[in-house]
Formats: sequence, C-alpha cells, structure tokens
Amino acid sequence: NLHAISASWDIQMVRSLAVSSRPKTQRVILDDSSHSSITGKLFNETVNSLVHLNNRCIPDVLNDIVSHGLHDPEEFPFLEEMHILRRLQATLFACRNWVETKSAANIQSWKVADFFIINHGDLSRMLPSFDLLQICDHKNVAGTNSTSIKLFSHVQSAVTLQVQTCQAKIRNLPVEQNENLCRVCRTFCLACLQNVFPSGKHWGKSGSGPVTHSSYVKDYTERILLPVFSALTVFPTETQQVVGRLAVKTLCDSWLEHIYQKKFKFSEQGARQLSADFAYLRQWVDASQHLTDDSKRYLLLLDSIRQCEGVAKLLQNSSGKEVAVKPAKGNKVAPGELPQEDDSPVTQILEAIPPELYVTNHKKWLSLRVGGGGGGGMSLPFCC
Repeated sequence: NLHAISASWDIQMVRSLAVSSRPKTQRVILDDSSHSSITGKLFNETVNSLVHLNNRCIPDVLNDIVSHGLHDPEEFPFLEEMHILRRLQATLFACRNWVETKSAANIQSWKVADFFIINHGDLSRMLPSFDLLQICDHKNVAGTNSTSIKLFSHVQSAVTLQVQTCQAKIRNLPVEQNENLCRVCRTFCLACLQNVFPSGKHWGKSGSGPVTHSSYVKDYTERILLPVFSALTVFPTETQQVVGRLAVKTLCDSWLEHIYQKKFKFSEQGARQLSADFAYLRQWVDASQHLTDDSKRYLLLLDSIRQCEGVAKLLQNSSGKEVAVKPAKGNKVAPGELPQEDDSPVTQILEAIPPELYVTNHKKWLSLRVGGGGGGGMSLPFCC
C-alpha cells in the first residue's frame, strides 16, 4: 500500500507542478461544462485521490487492536495514514502557493479571466474534497503502552493541524484575492480617469441645451468592466453578482474619488452632463450580454450607482431643501387606463428612494458647485 500511495502521488504531483510552472494559464472544459485551468484540474485530482485513500485507512481497526488485543499493535500498518496526510499537506501547500503567485501575476496585468478561473473555478471545486476528508484524532489509543502508537498519535496530531491550517487558508483565498482585485481595480480606475477625464473647463461651461454622455465614459467603462463581465460569462449567477458588485462599486467609488480630489467646479450644465455620464453606466450594465438577467438586476440596484446619481443631483440643485422620500407607487390601475410608466421592480425601487439619500456628506459635494461654499446642505445618513 505504501508503494502504491507513493507512486500514485509522485506521478500526479510531478504533472501538477510541471503544468503550474508554465507562464500561460491553460484552460479546459470539464464534463459538467464548467471551466477550469489544467493546473487546477490536476491539483483537484491529486487532492481528491489522497482524500479517498486517507478515508480507506479505517481508524476503528486500530482502536479494536488496542482495545481487544487481537493482534500485536506493532504490526498494524498505521504508517499509511501518516504518509497520506504528509502528502496531502504538501499538495495543499503547493496549491496555495500556485494560486497566490498566479493570481498576483494575472491581476496586476488585468488578466481577469485567468484570475477568476483560478479563484472562483478551481478553488470552488476543491472544497467538496475538504468536506469528505475524515481524520481521526485517535484519542481512544492515547493510553496504550505501545511506544510506536504513542509516537504515531503525536505526529499524526501535528500533521493533522498542518493539513487543517492549509485547508482553512485555501477556503479564505477567494475572499483575500477579491480584496486584491479591488485594490488593483481602484489603481486602474484612477489611472484611466487621469488620462481620459475632461478638464475643469468642460464642467464649468454654461448652457441649457440637451446633453448626452461624454465620450470618455464609454472608454472608461469598457476598459474596466468589459473584461470583468466577459470573464464572468462562464460562471453561475451567484459568482457574477459577488464579483460584479466589487467591480462596479470600485469603479463608482474611484469615479467620485477622482472628481473630489481634483476639486472640479460644476455649473448647472456641467452637473447635468455628469448626470448623463452616470446614467450611461446604468444603461451599459443593463445592455450587457455577458451577465444573466438576475445579475444585471442585482447590479443595477447597487448603492454605489445610486450614490453617483445622488452626487449629480446635488450638484444640479443647491437649494438645501429636504429631500422627501416618495412612497413606492402601487400597482392599481383605473379601469380602462393603461399604465404609461415602467413598472419593473428595479424602476419601482429606484423611484421610491431619491438618490440624494445615498450621499453621506451633502456639504462636501455642494462645495464643488461654481460659486458654492457648501452652505445649506444637510448631512443625511447612508441609506441601506
């Protein structure tokens, strides 16, 4: 058995490490139509094989030997379990290092497709194997007089702790890597805005004509969100919502951060122009063909988009009057009357709460109006 375990693991581990050393992430479509990297697939197969081999080392046999004395405890081949656990710990450690190294390289170059395949594809398929792993603490044999079994129990406990620690770190990797995604995304957003965002004169112009979105908005949105949404096409709705929310939130927060840091002054015409720019983001998300309808509906209701729209509304009106919360419109329609407005759930929710209520510091943004000093604005709590 030890020879079989060693030979099997050697072959699988060498293949995994050889493929993981390649600079380009190679993908494969699995039998269930899900997408995976070849390296992730090999690591998953290696872990799954070790887990099943470990579960075949029946701990009750060792307990029966010590309890009933049917055989000499020294003859029990308990080394099988130790060899498997040590190999499992080494495999998990190698897998974690590969994920962290590849993820850092992919996200720094904004290769989000490879980044998502590794962190939200490969790792998610490894978690069921963790749940299948059965490790016995061997407390029932701790009182034996056998030196070999005492030593085995002590070493097994130490290796078990290492395996469980590696498992916990791998479980937390998607969350940690999502945080790295947000940090890098913010850097890219601010760098992009530095290059494409119009100068202050663009926002201080006067006028009253109709406005359309600025040319920079399409460039900004597609540089940041298009690679993310395209990569999320192969993932389920839940993953699309989690990752899409982070990308959209970071894009919106960076947008507002850039505007305030540069202290642009907005005329009424400039504020309407900014409102049209924010409206284009909502239109772009709604028109995306890469996400499911549930994912798009979820993203369209994000507070971050509403906050951007609220800032634009504040810049258009500095009267300081209280913002009333309008009740959601009912679904009743008089006989013979046809509804003339969009009664979709998204529209009803957006109309129920004015976007200004999503802005936490009104005075801060009112100070960006042409000639505005921030007076008269009220500070409202964030609306959940």
